[in-house]
Amino acid sequence: MGVAAQSIAEPMAKIGRFFQRPDYFFALRFWLATLLAWAAAFSLQLDKPYWAIMTVAVVSYPSQGMLIAKFIARLAGTVVGILMVTWLAGISLNAPWLMSLYLALWLSLCTYIAGRYSGMVTYGCALCGYTSAIVGFGISVSPTPYTLFFISQARLSEIALGLAAALLVTFALPSRLDNRLFLQAAQGNSHRMRDLFQSCLHRYVPERALFQRWYELSTGLMNAELLAANDSLSAAADSTLRRRQSRLTRRQLSSASGLLSLHSMSALLLHDSGADAGDYLNEVEKWLGPRPFPPDTAPPWPPDGLMAHRAGQHFCLTLRSCLDDAGAQAAGPAESRTGQVFAGARVFRDSHEMLLNAVRTFCSVLAGVFFWLGNNWDMGYILTVLIGISCALGAHYPAVSKLVLVVLAAVVLAVPVAYVLLFYAFISTAELLPAMLAMTPVLLLAGAGKSLSPVAFIFFHVFMLGVIFLINFANPMDYDFSRFANMAVAAVFSVLIVAVVFYFIPQSADRVKLVRMTRAISDRFTGDMAREARHGPFEDYVYSALFLTRVMPRSPEKQRFVQFCCVILAMSRIRSRAGRRSPAEPFFPAAFIDALMQGNYALCLALTETYLAKGDDSDWGYWWETGTVLRYLSGKLSGNLSGNLHGNMHGNLHGHAAGGERGG
Repeated sequence: MGVAAQSIAEPMAKIGRFFQRPDYFFALRFWLATLLAWAAAFSLQLDKPYWAIMTVAVVSYPSQGMLIAKFIARLAGTVVGILMVTWLAGISLNAPWLMSLYLALWLSLCTYIAGRYSGMVTYGCALCGYTSAIVGFGISVSPTPYTLFFISQARLSEIALGLAAALLVTFALPSRLDNRLFLQAAQGNSHRMRDLFQSCLHRYVPERALFQRWYELSTGLMNAELLAANDSLSAAADSTLRRRQSRLTRRQLSSASGLLSLHSMSALLLHDSGADAGDYLNEVEKWLGPRPFPPDTAPPWPPDGLMAHRAGQHFCLTLRSCLDDAGAQAAGPAESRTGQVFAGARVFRDSHEMLLNAVRTFCSVLAGVFFWLGNNWDMGYILTVLIGISCALGAHYPAVSKLVLVVLAAVVLAVPVAYVLLFYAFISTAELLPAMLAMTPVLLLAGAGKSLSPVAFIFFHVFMLGVIFLINFANPMDYDFSRFANMAVAAVFSVLIVAVVFYFIPQSADRVKLVRMTRAISDRFTGDMAREARHGPFEDYVYSALFLTRVMPRSPEKQRFVQFCCVILAMSRIRSRAGRRSPAEPFFPAAFIDALMQGNYALCLALTETYLAKGDDSDWGYWWETGTVLRYLSGKLSGNLSGNLHGNMHGNLHGHAAGGERGG
């Protein structure tokens, strides 16, 4: 009896947990906003109410901050896109092939520019492109200035109506999801930071485990930065708590850069200083303990035996610096962190992949134009519009092959659902209220599904857009089956054409992307060495590149790249701290930097020993710290690292093997 009850209880518990996952409050907001836009558009006798309803579906996110960001970007992108297509129509309105060529070039340019930025700018540029496609290809049915004006004003007014409906509902029913997610992420990062600190105080830590924990902490902190940006736009945000926690997150990013140095120095001190270092590290580990991180009390005072020599003094100062960065203290004037992490020159951008995205968009749109005009398909312009939308929004997803399958499945499901709603539910009534009631289950299901997971969000997002597009809410409603069939065929073929283009012009392999990232970071590091010692912008640049790898599966190349980033950040942090003491000249000489970029740790160690032998008290500790990191990398310190950390990757970059001895 007990076994039978347990066998029933376990599946029921899983079902219960599944139904706890969806955000039903978001589903309610999405449903209300859609019905409000629908009712307002029909009450105002607008010609294309489905644009207002589609706008609500597009900008509705479980995150209230993302909705507000999309609101701003969609409005600006729509205005710019309409202005651009008006200018293009002035020079090619009666030449469909020329007009299509101009639109394809404009869409490609928008796709390229969208890849150079992030957040609202990316979405705004995508909107510029596909708004021009919607209006530009839409006027092909009747290429006159009046048609251009009619479609442009209809799209602008109805999108504004949809945005107003979504914004009104989200402020009337505010959500604290953004704030809750940010605080949860910040708490998880504090636990990871404490665990990594404790790992760094041990002498023997498996190489893979150490760098994997560092990678999880770094990407978690970057994710918290994105959540903080969303929370800052949320209507229900606790701004004081968010700002304090966001400053802590930025400081913890700086602290994470020095943890490799901390581990290598502690391992060497345990080897050389014996009991004094061991007792002190044990006290620090107990102080970190299971309590919340960072602890409220001051760290233990180091013993006199450890502080009696320069190495012990420098280690204690570095440990205190990392702990201060990980805590809530204000940033010092020399390392003040201003600006967003994902902004401007602080962000890594893969120019090669952005150019490929632009080429794919151009080829996809032209393929749709040939299919449309070459077959004299009256409604073929819908195909090119959908291709433009797919490329503008989907080109920047990292795993396009998987995305295409998800989108295709959503579109295929949307066709029968839209058919049943249009030709069975809506056609049987002339009243708005019964039609809304028939649409309610679909809206609530899609709203709940969008909050399940990232993949579920894409599926239900595309599904809902497909249903709205195929029903084509008009005033009055149109029940023409031939039009419905043409739109369904265009929706399916648009996905297939984009899939074919991405098959022949595929995305770069992860290994190739990692090589480009390594080259860009190396060039940035080498260039920064000749400038003022400012670690913050370079640190943000490396972390932004590292954050892009979170969607890549585990591989030896990814592991080497993670280790490379950890090493390069440790060296940059050493250089920055040393540069504050003597900013007149670069801390690392050019020969040292060249050897480091080639993975020639033997030469780096030889140069380090030379500077240590000079006995300059002001720089001795930083050169000693550099030496411990290099010994750890070459396997001469703890015996648990496999030697050359990124030599294979740099061998591909520079075309030659690094000289000198390398640890094996």
